[in-house]
Amino acid sequence: MYAHPPKHLYCNYQFPFETRVEIAAEAVKKSENGGTRVDDSDQAWLMLTLRRSTLQIPALSSYGDRSSTTSDDYSGIIAAHATEMSQTGRDIAPFEPVSCEVLIQQIRTFSPIPSSNAPPHSVTSHLDSVSGALRDAAVTIRYNAKWFAEPDLAELLEVALEAAAASSASVDLYSGVELVDVVGIYSALPPQSLLLVARFLAQTHYNATRANKTRKLADRVWVTMRRVLESHLGVQYVAALLQMIREEDYAALDPKVSYARLAAAVNIISEKLLFGEGGVAESELPTPQTAELLDSLQNATHHGNEHVQDLIMDAITTIITRNDTTDTADMDWHKLLAAARSCIDGLHNRQLARGLVGRIATKSDRFESTDQVAIAWMCIDISQPLSTVLREALLSHYAKLLPVRDWSKFHDIITPLSRSDEYTEELQMLMGRSIADFTNTTDAFFISAYAETLQQIIERPATTKNAAAVLGNELVRTFTHCIMSATQPEEFNTLFDALCDASKACSVVTKSLLLIRADAEGAVYYPIHGYHYNISGVRLSSFDATILHIIQDCQDWEIYNHIINELPALLSNHALFDDRSEFIQQLREIVCEQVESGSYLGPPKESGLTKSHVAAHLIETLTAILSYHHHLTKQEMLSVISTVLSTAGSRDYIVSIPCIHALTICCYELPDTISGYMDDIIDKMSKLVTQRYLAIHVLLFLAGLSRLPDLFHSNFRTQDYKKIFGVCGSYLQSIRGSTGHVDLRQIADDKSSKSSSAEQADALPQYVYALTHHVIAFWYIALKPEHRREQKDYITSLLRHNNADGETVLEDQGLVTIDLMDRIDADHYHSADSDAAFFFDPLAGRITLQHRLIGLLLITTETSLKLRETKITVRRPTGTATRAISNWIGNTESIVTAIKSDKDFLSILPYDPDGTTYGRIFKPSPSSTLGPIASELITTLPDDDAVTRAIQSIDRTPGLDSHKAGVIYIGEGQKTETEILQNVQGSPDYITFLSALGTLRPLHNAPFNTQGLDRTSDADGPHAIVWNNQVTELVFHITTLMPNDADPSLNTANKKRHIGNDFVNIIFNNSSAPFDLDTFPSQFAAVYIVIAPSARTSFLQTRRLRTDGLRRRGDDDGQQLRGDAFFSVRVLTKPGYPAVSSAATEKIVSAGSLPGYVRNLALNDCVFAIMWHSREGEGGEYPSSWRSRLEQLRRLKERFGG
Repeated sequence: MYAHPPKHLYCNYQFPFETRVEIAAEAVKKSENGGTRVDDSDQAWLMLTLRRSTLQIPALSSYGDRSSTTSDDYSGIIAAHATEMSQTGRDIAPFEPVSCEVLIQQIRTFSPIPSSNAPPHSVTSHLDSVSGALRDAAVTIRYNAKWFAEPDLAELLEVALEAAAASSASVDLYSGVELVDVVGIYSALPPQSLLLVARFLAQTHYNATRANKTRKLADRVWVTMRRVLESHLGVQYVAALLQMIREEDYAALDPKVSYARLAAAVNIISEKLLFGEGGVAESELPTPQTAELLDSLQNATHHGNEHVQDLIMDAITTIITRNDTTDTADMDWHKLLAAARSCIDGLHNRQLARGLVGRIATKSDRFESTDQVAIAWMCIDISQPLSTVLREALLSHYAKLLPVRDWSKFHDIITPLSRSDEYTEELQMLMGRSIADFTNTTDAFFISAYAETLQQIIERPATTKNAAAVLGNELVRTFTHCIMSATQPEEFNTLFDALCDASKACSVVTKSLLLIRADAEGAVYYPIHGYHYNISGVRLSSFDATILHIIQDCQDWEIYNHIINELPALLSNHALFDDRSEFIQQLREIVCEQVESGSYLGPPKESGLTKSHVAAHLIETLTAILSYHHHLTKQEMLSVISTVLSTAGSRDYIVSIPCIHALTICCYELPDTISGYMDDIIDKMSKLVTQRYLAIHVLLFLAGLSRLPDLFHSNFRTQDYKKIFGVCGSYLQSIRGSTGHVDLRQIADDKSSKSSSAEQADALPQYVYALTHHVIAFWYIALKPEHRREQKDYITSLLRHNNADGETVLEDQGLVTIDLMDRIDADHYHSADSDAAFFFDPLAGRITLQHRLIGLLLITTETSLKLRETKITVRRPTGTATRAISNWIGNTESIVTAIKSDKDFLSILPYDPDGTTYGRIFKPSPSSTLGPIASELITTLPDDDAVTRAIQSIDRTPGLDSHKAGVIYIGEGQKTETEILQNVQGSPDYITFLSALGTLRPLHNAPFNTQGLDRTSDADGPHAIVWNNQVTELVFHITTLMPNDADPSLNTANKKRHIGNDFVNIIFNNSSAPFDLDTFPSQFAAVYIVIAPSARTSFLQTRRLRTDGLRRRGDDDGQQLRGDAFFSVRVLTKPGYPAVSSAATEKIVSAGSLPGYVRNLALNDCVFAIMWHSREGEGGEYPSSWRSRLEQLRRLKERFGG
């Protein structure tokens, strides 16, 4: 034993460090000066103590080979310690005092973390890695725990765990965990090291759970943590976990490290402490106080990213779940809500919060009412549906605040609800309560601010369509309330401006805005519940700007589609735009440019529509603009026509159809302008024959054009007429097929599955077939006589075709068409009208009667031998004509136009073979379609009752193609069938319209087909209006011309027996309400041509405006419609009936063009209706009276002619 300072003095850690250093320094000085020697073990302690100080001391020359040892290099001491210690670590003598420091230096030697305290030179040792050093330390502590003081042990753990955590090797981590476990079992974890240990174990546990290959390491970590938790330090360890969650300096650490520690701490508490395996917490383990845990979680939300937020939300969800299964008395629901809100507020992806908020919402009944409102807003922030409890809390809370005068607050309340369709019902309820209070105020500023705030929210991009619809409805209700409460003009205009701006973003507002109209005197009104409220002070400039903006710049399909659908109807209200030419001009320019360039908004894919749908509606708009020709320059009108003409045929039939209809309107409204385009139009029609769905529309256009000779007589040349007949020939050829006679019934059956109007019409080829022959007939009549000869042979060639056997075939419809041409030519040389009333003088004596069949013509001659006068009656398929020959010896009458020779005549009397005495009749030549007829084939019919009856039957079959149509007037406010059919007069416009519709003819003993009107007793009135030409006759069943019965029910029945059996009815609707198809129940009526004034007009207004208009023009005859009046015309059809009319969509027609246009519509619809109702019979062909007469003539020939 050597004398030295007692070891307990400089090894006693109860002394301050400075004191221990001073004692050690004194001992070293004494040894160096030759004083008392220090033994080896004490010298080691002395040196290590001094090394940890800042004192500079000389080397210890007395310890081993110390000659090279300096005050900063103690590797020799460490090497000696390592060499002399037992390899098992069980025997550390004589190094007990320095073992901890030696173990620390060993760990630092292999640690990846650089340290100023690490030995600068390599140390000779049996160790070779961090894991080896850590295991060596663990073994040493296990068997020598008593030698390790708490401060040194804390330092050892700090160095060891830092080295293990810095390594990526599982073996190093495993060794670090083992060291912690050994310290906890064989010694005691220093309290000051608990946070360090918790961080290391948490980080190691989290990383180990990320991969299956390190799952055992994770299990080993949990075993160690569990032992700590079960020890006397368990509560402190939980506190350390909470401190990690609450106070971790995330900014100073690697994100992976910080997140791993936090995630592990949260997961350990959530999954191990609050919930164990099977969802039940282990009761022997300590658990955190819920309030402290929530505080920690809330504080952590300020540091983490979205992954951290997600982690914390899971923990809060676990807390709520634990509350479901365990009665936790310390649950602070308010703090839980605060933590959840802090977490959610930091999220960019709100969808991550849906689960948490959903869990909180299920417990909403446990929260206070103010917290329930906060939960409701949390749900709203992430678009989570509200429970009944939350909805009631929200509504109850804000019902007291709405409407608020603080508009920013109002905006903040309504805006979040508008971002999701989940809250449509809540938004409706809030707005409903708001509007209920709003209607009780008269504060003009409040009204304006309220409307502007709604408009701003509607226009926000985040506002959903459904929310915009709710807000839009409230804005419209505000608007209508102000209308009915007569708000001051300035505030009302502010509201109207807000309505216009909102309509650009909300279809509900758009639809309401487009209800604005003006009456015939220009007063602007808005309809509300059937009443019309005057809003003449409104700023229509905002209205115009809104329409132009939507047409030009709108990207919302629903709004744009509604505008393009409703704009033609809006433009039909001329009184609304008559004083705003600039708007009409701008609209024309925009629409023309969009149609030509195709720059309009296309429909979305899910709509099932194409851009052709949009183009068709824009063409309808241009058609409506045509009626404003007095607002446009000639160049602008030419631009519209050019756009329409160039668009026809450029797309599919959906676009071409309205183009054809627009050209039809041009023919009536702009005859002078359109006449210059006739060549181009006919050329275009000839090219459209390739689009089969256009056949009916092209033919109807040509049929109507044939009745407007002023448009083409001065411009058409031979080739133009030939193009028209060529179009007809092309359609006939397409129906017949390449060869043979066509079976029209079979074609119709094959195409019966068509659905659209155009396709349904295409499924009725017999109508195209009949209409084609009608067009040929109409145009042949329209030809000037000098042009007929040029076209007749060409037309005849089109009507003939070769069948499958190569034989030339002429169908019956073609045969009667040729007969019509012959009849027209014959009528040109001799007027039938002048001879139709020819009667023999009573002194004429005996009359010789003779009936002869020449081909398909029945010639009846009645001759007075005494006076040498003959009445010739020619009965043919297309009509009956009467000629008279008198007082002219050798006179010859022609029944056809043909090259005549002396052999091509028939003498009137057999015993006057040359016709020199009583005259003769030229017969068809061998080249005629009705021939060749040899003289020996002329059949003389017997004068008996059978022949007489046959001839009478032919005479009863009209020679004209006769049709009928009803005309009904609906007066102001009339809705029911009974009150409508009581009318015996109408407005002045209606009366004038009737006068131009046809000719007023007496019914008593009428020589024409009255279509069921009484001819004897004036039961249906004394007169009827009839229109006819050389081919067609149209009789109008006009209810106001029919007398009323004293019994209203009988009156209805009497008039209904006519109009109820008419396929087509014309409705002159002056009721200011839309016409209802069910007003007149009928099995047969299928088409209603509805006429209505373009502006709402009362009976008195009509009289006053008509008088003013006539007075301005100096017109006193009272028979002309107001020149500045316009009418909307639309053809309505019953369901399933094809809409083939040019007025299938609403058209605007001036008063002057109205009668002719409507008459043409009625005539076309009558023909089509007959075809439609007889499509299952009649051999699939049009039931023409001409063909009926043809069949009767054939039967006569077969019976008597052999």
